This record gives sequence, structure tokens and C-alpha cells, in this order.
Amino acid sequence: MRTTKIMPLSMLPESLREALRRRLSDGRWRRLREYGAKQSKQVGVRQSEVERLIHEYRREQRGAG
Repeated sequence: MRTTKIMPLSMLPESLREALRRRLSDGRWRRLREYGAKQSKQVGVRQSEVERLIHEYRREQRGAG
């Protein structure tokens, strides 16, 4: 027999809700960083080049519109 109960997140104490949100967010950011590292390695872009490349891309997009 099941002794646990399903409880909506809104009924949890605020500190626990915040901890759960942070945990989920941390996992998403970790996966995003891993994806970015894999992609940059495939195209041969170093982390130190990323900001410059973003600025160049945005400048080109503004000029194209």
C-alpha cells in the first residue's frame, strides 16, 4: 500500500520550492554549457572568441535588415 502523498508545489514551504527551482535550473545550465562546449569544439571556436563572434554576428544582422 502506498504511504506517500502527491503534493502540489504551491503547498511546499517557499525555501523548499526555491531549492527545487535552483536544482532544476542548475541542471539545465549544466546541459547547456556541455552542449555549447561540444559545439564550439566541433567548429573550432575558443571560449575567448565567443563574445567577439557574437558582437560580429549581431552587427552583421543589424546591417542586413
